[in-house]
Amino acid sequence: MNILLLGGSKFMGLELIESLINNVDNNIYVINRGKRYWNNEFYKIIKDRNNIFHFKSDRESTTEFVNTLEKLKVHLRESNNKNKIFNFIIDFSCFELYQTNDLLLPLNNLFEHYIFISSDSTYNASEVFLQRKEKYFFTKMFHEIEYITEEMAIFPENLDQRKYLKKHDSYGYNKLKCENVFIFI
Repeated sequence: MNILLLGGSKFMGLELIESLINNVDNNIYVINRGKRYWNNEFYKIIKDRNNIFHFKSDRESTTEFVNTLEKLKVHLRESNNKNKIFNFIIDFSCFELYQTNDLLLPLNNLFEHYIFISSDSTYNASEVFLQRKEKYFFTKMFHEIEYITEEMAIFPENLDQRKYLKKHDSYGYNKLKCENVFIFI
């Protein structure tokens, strides 16, 4: 399998790489900024592996990121790997709406499955937050939280409420905007 990870150099991404890297049938492509966190764990894991390919790129720079995707496509075409598409794209680093187009347009028809790693902060930027009238969505003790579903993370129709939610939790607001793009692809 060909797997593209975007971000993924710490926390959940590191765990995922550790679980995928030992299967020699997996070719893992990672695009991240190349930051070195906590004892360089990411670099220790990928060192001396022939089934992981690391590309440094800052997703904040559209030009740099799109150029990196083009290099990645060339690498994929020139590799001995018969599968010339990504079976999975797992995206840890999409935080802004423009980043969805930066990824989807260059990789159109080059992937089978896209997994967007979102955040529970989306509930702090959604209509259900307004209904609960709490400072943050998960302020109650865990056993007191009532039933919620993924479908409850939706923007209110009222534009003033949306502006309030964006100001309240811009991270969750932006993640929710990205989620809305991926619902329709």
